[in-house]
Amino acid sequence: MLNVIDRYAKEHHYKIHPTKTEIIDCSKRKSSYSWTMGGKVVKTSDCSEHLGIKRTDGKEHNFNIKERIQTARRTKYALMGSGVHEKLPKRDIWKEEIKEKVNQYWNAQLKSEARNKTSLKNMNIENLEIGKTAQVWNLQNQPRLELRKAIIKARMMTGAYILQSDKHKFTHFVAEPLCQLCNTENEDIIHMVTSCPVLSTIREKYYVEMKMEILDNIDPIKWNTFCCNKMEITQLILDCNNFKETLNISSELMTKIEEKCRNLLFQLHAKRIEVLDALNNK
Repeated sequence: MLNVIDRYAKEHHYKIHPTKTEIIDCSKRKSSYSWTMGGKVVKTSDCSEHLGIKRTDGKEHNFNIKERIQTARRTKYALMGSGVHEKLPKRDIWKEEIKEKVNQYWNAQLKSEARNKTSLKNMNIENLEIGKTAQVWNLQNQPRLELRKAIIKARMMTGAYILQSDKHKFTHFVAEPLCQLCNTENEDIIHMVTSCPVLSTIREKYYVEMKMEILDNIDPIKWNTFCCNKMEITQLILDCNNFKETLNISSELMTKIEEKCRNLLFQLHAKRIEVLDALNNK
């Protein structure tokens, strides 16, 4: 039961304080069982206080009435802070303020954890925001095929798209990291997106479309300055938010670039699968 509570708390983004949590053993035969929640020991007690009311393992109404009456009186006559009188926020405003504070906390937690994930190195971590749809999933009124393309792109962005270099690490160096398509370099995301000669026909067609879309709207000098190597081009294709500020990309242009990049990555993925299937069927 405690593990269920802990899992529910994590799913709904709130924390249960481990040192303030206590268990009252109400059984007739007291046991020395050790209770844990989330890997931490929860202490047992005969008496615990919650919201000013004492909870015990016995019949509380026999000996706790006086204290409860005193608590009720203190609550009734407690003075509010001077800034709260006649300035209580409306329900909708209060809910929005609470939601904003909760999102601020989890935004900080999300970005802090994401910065330590090497698999997310090609994403713009600062653009992550709780409650805001990521650019890759901004697909209102789009056909089902676009969703499939977005899924492939999201896997590549987050390092969940398995290439030979990943298999090499996951199999403890049993699998070869060499690209099975060209046998010239280790197959990582940069090689697949920018270098593999077997995918060059697909790359030239769709990459040129994306590049021309950008050069028609920005200064070519900026392109030559900030997109001058394979790493930067890969980051641009995987998450164009990486260059939104440096290239001064508008929201309208961002949507167009996202569509071009999504299509490029999907076509590279489809061609790679086609070639691998042909090699395996020989």
